Amino acid sequence: MTLTLERPQREAATRPLGADYAEALQRQSRHRNVFISWSWSIIPELAAESPPNFAFLREREVAKIRSFAALPSNWDSYGAPVISPLAIQSAIELMQQPAFIQLLPYYTPHIAAFPLRNGGIQLDLNGGKAPMEIEIAPGGEREYTLFGPDEEVLWEVPTLAHAIQLYQDFDPVSAYLG
Repeated sequence: MTLTLERPQREAATRPLGADYAEALQRQSRHRNVFISWSWSIIPELAAESPPNFAFLREREVAKIRSFAALPSNWDSYGAPVISPLAIQSAIELMQQPAFIQLLPYYTPHIAAFPLRNGGIQLDLNGGKAPMEIEIAPGGEREYTLFGPDEEVLWEVPTLAHAIQLYQDFDPVSAYLG
């Protein structure tokens, strides 16, 4: 029996980093259909195939959100009002927006919807760079909050576009070492 060991090629070490990065993106795009195109606007546009279980997660949470309409007044036994139809509509519209997936990691997205005591809805997004909460007020207004490693609020913004920009620019290593 003959065992042959091959030494790694040194060519890879002399190639520019950009070439390796471009190859990695091409390989990744073949597997995930991810294409990034930077526009001259504030936010990069990301046309991405949804995470493998995103459709299931979205439909499960949309069904749960729709069920909030059946909650009676005082559903929490502390006098909470019914969940606002505007909050329900806003939450469902948000989850159906194509840009919403940019707030989720590809491999392990976790989404959970909860009714709030004020008649609004909260969406918890976990499994990505950092935990994020989206609070939908009874009037349908949204607030996006990103939390740091010690559960401190890093930022709060009122629009999906701004949340996507900040989330994509967020460096968890700096936040954890900072």
